[in-house]
Amino acid sequence: MLPARIQPFRSADLDLLFASGELIWRGVEPLGARDGRVALYLADHYRLLAPPPAPAQGQLAARAREILRARGASFFADLLTATGAFANDLVAALWELVWAGELTNDTLAPLRSYLSGPPQEGRRARREERLLSGFRPRRSGPPGSEGRWSLLPAAAGTMAERGAALAQVLLARYGVLAREAVHAEGIAGGFSAVYPVLKAMEEAGRARRGYFVAGLGATQFALPGAEERLRALREPERGAAAAVLAATDPANPYGAALPRPARSARPARRWCCTRAGFWERCCAERTSSSPSCRPRSRSGRAPPAPSATRSRRWSTRGAARRSWWRASTGRRPAARRWGRSSPPPASRRAARGT
Repeated sequence: MLPARIQPFRSADLDLLFASGELIWRGVEPLGARDGRVALYLADHYRLLAPPPAPAQGQLAARAREILRARGASFFADLLTATGAFANDLVAALWELVWAGELTNDTLAPLRSYLSGPPQEGRRARREERLLSGFRPRRSGPPGSEGRWSLLPAAAGTMAERGAALAQVLLARYGVLAREAVHAEGIAGGFSAVYPVLKAMEEAGRARRGYFVAGLGATQFALPGAEERLRALREPERGAAAAVLAATDPANPYGAALPRPARSARPARRWCCTRAGFWERCCAERTSSSPSCRPRSRSGRAPPAPSATRSRRWSTRGAARRSWWRASTGRRPAARRWGRSSPPPASRRAARGT
């Protein structure tokens, strides 16, 4: 998501923000064995916006929590020595704490290695690496254990302060906030948790209430100026460029704030193509030659790619000329005279009188 919004994007810059304490990442929920959802917070806003964690179960997870609470941020090797557990068991316990919303790291390196999975190396490759490597770090652990681990700060603020901060973030994120968008966020308490704050913001003139988007809930709140922008985009722009988003991108409203079109799956690692805000289709790969990502013709169908049009045209003409040559001479044309997908040279056509 970030490379599509920040140009140029370097992962080292993001790691620097985490290492300097500007950003905090937190696990939301696991998805399968090697995947999951995470949330990024500004460090100054975390205590007011983050929901309370659900404590992880297990003796090893509890032991690691106690050690981190007593010692503070620690590396994996120090935790391994303090707990006396096996490395793989400790990694599993740390990630249980991560998905419970209790633990974080000062870099995204463990998250990247955790998603990629354990290295698939044979016995011979590992033996050659041990023999040829001049330096092998003594404090390294299994994939997913890199960096320095620390407990996340506890939530702070009263219920009114937390509700006001959450409502402001949701309005800034969506512009027009409806019940469906709040439910898609998975907020505890749903729309009723932020409705009193939104109503108070309306009375103070900081938000507007109305029916801005048809098809959504009747209770909608918007920031001042959002309705004017909606009116400007009421009529779709002609020749609008296609926008390709990951199906799991939070900016993709279909399946969350808006109903998902028929026969449009939203699995991970798939792309959704929209044009002027309207859904067109989902594709398995993000390609510029996808039919849904090219301008529509008058008939409503996307024209084929130019390269495919040229190759099909020359292939048809070549087949006709080869049939004419075989009927007139009784011999097949030599492949070295012209290719099957290209016409004969102009000089040879003129010599034969064609």
